[in-house]
Order: sequence, then C-alpha cells, then structure tokens
Amino acid sequence: MTLSPTTYGTVTGRLLSALGDGPDADLAPDSSAITGTITLTPSVTTILVAGGTGGPFTIMPVPIVCGIDADGYLVYPVGSTNRGARIMATGDPAANPSGWTYTASFAIIAGDRAVVRNPFSFEVPAGVVTDLTTVAPVGASGGVLITRGADGADSVVPGPRGDAGAAAPGHGTFIQPLAPTEPGPWLWIDTSQTELTFWVEEAAAA
Repeated sequence: MTLSPTTYGTVTGRLLSALGDGPDADLAPDSSAITGTITLTPSVTTILVAGGTGGPFTIMPVPIVCGIDADGYLVYPVGSTNRGARIMATGDPAANPSGWTYTASFAIIAGDRAVVRNPFSFEVPAGVVTDLTTVAPVGASGGVLITRGADGADSVVPGPRGDAGAAAPGHGTFIQPLAPTEPGPWLWIDTSQTELTFWVEEAAAA
C-alpha cells in the first residue's frame, strides 16, 4: 500500500572497520565490513494527512530496521541486496507535523567485537539522497581540527630599542673583560647616541 500524496527521500550509508595492514601488496591499512543493523526511528508517533488520496488518514510511523551487506552498505529490508532505504520525507508539506527528524541508531559488530556508534538525528528531504556519513556529527573529543592559512609576510617594523646600560663618567658603557682600573687599552661603547659608537682608549704613558 502506498501512502499518497506523501513524499519520500532515500537514506544510504556505508560502514567499514579500520584494521592494520595485512599481507597484501600495498602498505595501506586494511578495512573490513561491519555487520549488524541500523535503525531509523521517527521523532513523531503520529502524522496526519488531511488531503490524502481516498480521504484523510493518519500515519503511525514505526522504526525502520536496515541491514548491512557484505561490503558495508546499508540495505533495506534486512538481508536484501537493495542498497538504500526509501522512506517518508520529514518535511512533507502535506503532512502534519512537518519538519520532524529520524534518529539513526546502530547495533553493529566488527569481526567478533561490538562497535560503539552513538545515535544521531537527521532530516530526510523529499527527492534527495541522504547519506548517513554526510549528516553524522563529529564527536567533540575525536580530535582538533586545524585549518592552516597562508604564510604571512615578514615584518619590516623594527623591534623596540633595548634599555641603555650604565655609563662610565665621560666615556659611556665599559666593555668587559678589561676594566678601566687595569692598564689599557680599554674598549668603550657610547650609549648616549642613537647609533652604535665605540672606541679603544690606550693606556696613558707612565
């Protein structure tokens, strides 16, 4: 029986598990299909269609249980080879309410290990293929997304001038290791000018 004049969309998806690289020709990590079911549960329990073909009718939506084939693709019904599930659109203008959602929940296994996949809600627009990978949210603790922009230009603005050192009377700042109390020559640097100035002062003749 067809629900007319309601509209439909198609839900697709593919699930794979990530494995280490096996004894094959390449060095890329391998993958294998996930087994189990994906359930699409409507967020509403009653949908009214006042202008239905043959008269008004009420839809009682139920969870739609989809399978996963040997290559990891969503199939409906379970065990079939029909990839994708054609289901009622969530924004049908002929239906009341309109703008509801489905929740995808997962009962899946990779090999002999159960896999945790958190459920999430999504819309199914009419006449559009909605892939579960493209509408699934990214987990908040799954990593940090870094977007790198273009390198900026080198700065041509000089940095601030450093503080001047202590000046010796009449000479400026004295440079070690020689000391003005020792026999010359002595190396001085003038810190009172904006340009670097230094000189050597010979020891006075005895």
